[in-house]
Amino acid sequence: MVSGLFIILERAIMKTAFNIIALLSSVAFAIPPPQP
Repeated sequence: MVSGLFIILERAIMKTAFNIIALLSSVAFAIPPPQP
């Protein structure tokens, strides 16, 4: 029971982390780099 809960939690964390990385990468591509 505990291991099943841990697997569900791990999947949720991985999914959230993947969404955050995708969001950050899309924002980084959308915003042009600052000119020196």
